[in-house]
Amino acid sequence: MISVEHVSKSFGTRQILRDVSLSVGKGETMVILGASGSGKSTLLKMIIGLLRPDSGRVMVNGQDITRMNEDELNRERIHMGMVFQYSALFDSMSVRENVAFGLRQHGHFSEEEIDSIVREKLHLVGLDGTESLMPASLSGGMKKRVSLARAIALNPEIILYDEPTAGLDPIRSTDISALIKRMQETMHVTSVVVTHDL
Repeated sequence: MISVEHVSKSFGTRQILRDVSLSVGKGETMVILGASGSGKSTLLKMIIGLLRPDSGRVMVNGQDITRMNEDELNRERIHMGMVFQYSALFDSMSVRENVAFGLRQHGHFSEEEIDSIVREKLHLVGLDGTESLMPASLSGGMKKRVSLARAIALNPEIILYDEPTAGLDPIRSTDISALIKRMQETMHVTSVVVTHDL
């Protein structure tokens, strides 16, 4: 499903990645573990096409995304969900609007369909009845779960997690780890998790 082939990336004179290769099979969950600043998030951004490697290539579902233009990348990204390190929720939008964001951008859904999908995804992450809450009223763990609900709204084949347990206490970290495992089991998604949390 994902193949990173001899990828290198530098920013100025600082080399972040050097000749990195890995492959992730369909339905597999791979964890990339390493210290802060070791290039984990950079690698994740290359898999979703937010950054391009200086050399090497990234294949996603048989497509070389390093050669795609922005329109082609956007079509490919519909099949991918990303859970950002600090959740990246829109502060001015309710939980419902955050989860519905991708549905509005990339789909042709009625309001009834959007409401149904939002409720379903919030139920999957254990946040029933939170649709009207604003991000400022959510705990760190709840924000992560809303971010995950948004990432799975379009039923992606691939979910990328950038430090999903960062800033959470040990109990919430365990909850998020169990949730990642449940997404793989219930949705059969291919997942890549980058973390420094052993």
